[in-house]
Amino acid sequence: MNYFRSENLKFKHTILNKLLFICPILTVMFSWLGGGYVNSQYMSIYFWYTCMLPGLIALMCSLSNKKEKQFTSYYIKISLPINLKKFWISKNIIIALKSIIATIILVFCVEIIYINATNFAVFTPIELIVSSIIITITSFWQIPICLILARKTNFFISVFLNIFLQMFSPILMQNTILSFLFPYCWATKIAQPLTGIEVNGTISPKNLFPFSTIPIIIILSISLLIILLVISSRWFSKQEGV
Repeated sequence: MNYFRSENLKFKHTILNKLLFICPILTVMFSWLGGGYVNSQYMSIYFWYTCMLPGLIALMCSLSNKKEKQFTSYYIKISLPINLKKFWISKNIIIALKSIIATIILVFCVEIIYINATNFAVFTPIELIVSSIIITITSFWQIPICLILARKTNFFISVFLNIFLQMFSPILMQNTILSFLFPYCWATKIAQPLTGIEVNGTISPKNLFPFSTIPIIIILSISLLIILLVISSRWFSKQEGV
């Protein structure tokens, strides 16, 4: 529990907590501009998992790495007996929780727009919150990868690469077996039976897509997350100057 408190305290009074509101609001604004009032609900979800969410995850990982570097000398000076594996896993969990919070804020912003015009809404509030959270959970595997990229590269590369792969991989691999094998296709793949949103951002009836895709993607994404957490925590525990 101390590791969670420590990681959470690092983000206090930083831009991160503001980003949890800024990113959802920008998503709704872009959706409004791109699709108008009638289409902004489903386009908000589409823009969220194809662009804003991977960007937010990469940003949070970069900020976490920046804070870690600021606290490095502090940890060395007081010689805290830190379990580096737990320290690393706590980073991942905090970022995952903040991703869920940002997603809930997005849903709230979307629902506020349609509160007096439910006849224009494509999804009910329950459908919107459940599908959005499931899609977000299937993106959690990106967190350990982005944390490693943040340590090994720079801010721009980690953010650009995560957004680029999430936006264009589904387009290049749609309707092929590679879309199940390449993780950056999973959010788009599971969004189809959950919401009816296709790869190109258009909306179709949900029953056109196989329901079996949902449990397959959930199992794949959770399995990959566990594997990445185990491998990355071992790698992190061998790092110096944490």
